[in-house]
Amino acid sequence: MIPDLRAALVLLGIPAAFALADGTEQLEIRALRPVAELSRPQPRRVVDPEGLLERLDSRLERLATYAADFTQVNRYAAAALADTFSGRVYARMPDDFILSYSDPPGQFIRSDGTSLSMYIPENGQLVQGAIYRESDEMNFFKLLRSYLGKSDAEVSPSERDPEGRRVVLRPRDGATVKELRLDLDASELLPRRIDIVDDNDNVSTYLLRAPRVDDPISDDLFSPPLPADVEIIRQ
Repeated sequence: MIPDLRAALVLLGIPAAFALADGTEQLEIRALRPVAELSRPQPRRVVDPEGLLERLDSRLERLATYAADFTQVNRYAAAALADTFSGRVYARMPDDFILSYSDPPGQFIRSDGTSLSMYIPENGQLVQGAIYRESDEMNFFKLLRSYLGKSDAEVSPSERDPEGRRVVLRPRDGATVKELRLDLDASELLPRRIDIVDDNDNVSTYLLRAPRVDDPISDDLFSPPLPADVEIIRQ
């Protein structure tokens, strides 16, 4: 046998046996093991006996504006503590969104579909950055719509409200959002509570109260005044 052929078979991982018979080298090619089938993306797992997800998507598509009081609770996986904030949220579809805080007073987080801004009065700083991924969005209505069609999903009766529904979305795009949980008003199909779980198991909870839907919202609410000496930090 030509030595190069022996080496090539070894490099290629082809099982072979080499033997000498009557002074002649012979080659026996053994049966190859079947190649494992390449893994294929698994279909989404959706548990939705009432067909609620399609109706929810349609409801959000028709939503023009939204305003409500909110309480925000941030829980951290690495520490046994939580931060609590409150204020009012305004959304004007498709892109205008702001969390205007009364506690701490004057703070806000604003997104416009392409950029994200956070004003921290305590530091006198306005931090600005671009939105590169869906999971960077603070607009939880837009975030919800983007994940409805491409997440594992489960809909069940709400434990907090027998008339409500619980929706759990688990995105499959490798985003920083690990899970999105909603408690829905079953008649209005709008969230009363939103839990956003990130890939480090930190949880941001938004409790929404007294919503007003499809009322006009002034441009001024999306452009809060800033002090003249504010420090702008771009990331």
